[in-house]
Amino acid sequence: MEISKQIFLVEDTRDLAFILQRWLVRAGYEVRIFNDGESAVYGLTKALPDLVLLDLGLPGMDGIEVLKKIQQLSPGLPVVVLTAESVIESVVKAMQLGAKDYLVKPTEETRLLTTLNNAIHSSELNRRVRSCCME
Repeated sequence: MEISKQIFLVEDTRDLAFILQRWLVRAGYEVRIFNDGESAVYGLTKALPDLVLLDLGLPGMDGIEVLKKIQQLSPGLPVVVLTAESVIESVVKAMQLGAKDYLVKPTEETRLLTTLNNAIHSSELNRRVRSCCME
């Protein structure tokens, strides 16, 4: 039996977070929701998920600041950002800071799941390659 992957969902819009969580749980993921950047960063000090799905437009600590903190706490942790079309400059900044991919709101369930599966799979492959090379 395969262990389910855990995703930290950082989204301040409650209805959207509920929809995304439902899609992810139905796909077999374990999901923890954080409504702001500060709580997500704190959560990362207590547990390490397989991926973070990060809204860029958060109250308080915005998504870019959260991404910087994630890179400090866990540099290899895959992050996929969520954004509105009007903040493409932020997407470019997020990708430069190490985000694996991005999704434009609203997104489709299939697109979301494919993007997250690819990011997690890529991260696992990178980890295996690094461990093989170090032996």
